[in-house]
Formats: sequence, C-alpha cells, structure tokens
Amino acid sequence: MRLGCLLRFVLGFAAISSLSVKESEGAERDTEADIYSEQKASRSKRRGGDYRTGPCFSSVSNQMCQGQLSGIVCTKTLCCATVGRAWGHPCEMCPAQPHPCRRGFIPNIRTGACQDIDECSNVPGICNGGECSNTKGSYFCKCPQGYYTPPDGSRCIVILTQNITFGVNTCQLYRNLCINGRCIPTPGSYRCECNMGFMLDVRGECIDDVECDRNPCVSGDCVNTQGSYFCQCHAGFQSTATRTECRDIDECLANGRICNNGRCVNTDGSFHCVCNAGFEVTSDGRNCEDTHMRSTCYGGYKRGQCVKPFFGAVTKSECCCANIEYAFGEPCQPCPALNSGKLFAK
Repeated sequence: MRLGCLLRFVLGFAAISSLSVKESEGAERDTEADIYSEQKASRSKRRGGDYRTGPCFSSVSNQMCQGQLSGIVCTKTLCCATVGRAWGHPCEMCPAQPHPCRRGFIPNIRTGACQDIDECSNVPGICNGGECSNTKGSYFCKCPQGYYTPPDGSRCIVILTQNITFGVNTCQLYRNLCINGRCIPTPGSYRCECNMGFMLDVRGECIDDVECDRNPCVSGDCVNTQGSYFCQCHAGFQSTATRTECRDIDECLANGRICNNGRCVNTDGSFHCVCNAGFEVTSDGRNCEDTHMRSTCYGGYKRGQCVKPFFGAVTKSECCCANIEYAFGEPCQPCPALNSGKLFAK
C-alpha cells in the first residue's frame, strides 16, 4: 500500500515537473516572439517605413486617444498623413509635422517619392454622409441639405434644426450654406435660391446648370463653363456680344467687292452670285466674269499649270469649244465641260 502511494507521488511529481518545463519553454518562446516583433518593427523604422497596422484616432484629449475611426486599420504613416492625430494600441501620438512627406502625402514604398493620398477611398465615411472629392494633398466634402460644411471642408456636420427656435436665422448661424446661391431663412430651417447659371439638385443645393444640354448654339459648338457657357461659331456665322448665340454673317452687306456684274444673294452661313446676261460665276463663286472677254487660250492644263499658249486673244467659248482639254484666261483655268452651261459661243 505504501509502495503504491510512493509510486503515485513520484509519477505525479514527474508530471508536474514536465508541465512546469513546458510552461517555462512556452513563456520563453512568447518572450522571444515579443522581442522578435519589436526588433522587426525597429528594423522597419530604421529602413524609413513603419508598416505596423493599428487603429487610427481623430483627436487627443488629456493625453487620451479619442474618436477612433470605425472600420479603419492602417499604418501609422497613413493615419498621421490624413485625418489622424494618434495611432495604435497602445496609443502613439502623431508627429506635429509628418516626415518625410507633409500631411496629405505619403512616401512611395518603392521609390520613396511623396505621392498624394486619396483620402476619399482610403478613409471610409470621411465626409459623414457627404460627397468626398479628392484634391492634391487634401480633400473636400460636399454636404447634402441639412448638413453644414465648415470652412476647411473637412466633414459634414448635421444641422440640428429641432434645436433652432423660430427666432433664430439659420442662414446667419451657418455661414457656409447655399454655395453658388442665396440662403433664404425659413421657420426652423432654410432654402437655397440659386444664382443665374445654377440650379437646385435633389438635395436642395445649387449646382451648375449645363446649358449646352439644351443646344443653345445653333450653327456653333457649345462650351460649358461653371455657371455659364459660350458659343464657338462655325464659318459664315459670328457670335453675339454675350457669346451665347451664333448669327449669320450677311456677306452681301459686309463685303461690297463680291458678285460684280451680278446680284449677291445671302444664304444661311454663305452667299451666291446671280450673274447678269453674258456673264458667268467665276470658279471661286465670288464674282461674275464676261463670257465674251478675250484672253489667251492654252493648248493644255497639266499639274495645275496652263501649257502651250496660242498666239492672239480669243473668247472663252472660242477656245473651249475647240477642245475641252484646253485652258483659258488670266489667271488660267481649265475649260469647263460642254454640257455645264458655262460656255456661250458667239
């Protein structure tokens, strides 16, 4: 009986000793793992980058991190370069001036060059229900009606209209309402009256009215601008003083040197000549020439040049009726086809 108790005591002591060794080895491994992790982080810092990930905080009060950004686990560099003021667990304060890049930029992992951070895509919900627009080195929040945008445009703050009494002017209380328009106070709220060239959207905010969608520039190309537009007119048309319309140029009135020996008829964007009897329209369509006028007749027209001039002066019909391959006149032009109606033989 005593032998059995002694045996159980020895075996029990051996088991306890074995467990203590294992626990000791485990604790040692945990310590080594902690040391390795710290050494790895230290080496990472020495290489110029801290790639540890952790929570990001938007404010610090009484040396306590506050305002943890929900849904965001990022590196200290990314946190401190955007909207963070502290990072990690335990919490570490962000530097007053990020290094090596200023706020809004982060070093490229491969090249080290400072590149812009797209806060809109990297920080979910940064505008608290508003529309985020990335800018170089920063961002801007466009807030819906019922929200107030502070001067720096960093967030959207809900307007607590239920706490505004009827005697308080909302437009005076929140100075940044109704951009591109005029704020009209209403009992406990406000509405926007947009400037010319802007229109209300579904949120009640003033946005650019794209006038070009209504095709205001007939006989021209419409170019939209913020709050307005202008017309780039086609040939034969000119813009009005406001550049918002294209009007036909009356070439017959503007140019007294066209359609000599005939009558000028204005058309939309152009003109044409109606020639007197015995005259025909010149090749450029700008004047009328005498079909009985005598000039040089050429025996051919090659590569834009008249060749083989004949001796003496003849009429156009005398020259061209002899051979349609001939050319006539000064400046010289190839003869027209016989059935063109441009020959008057006399």
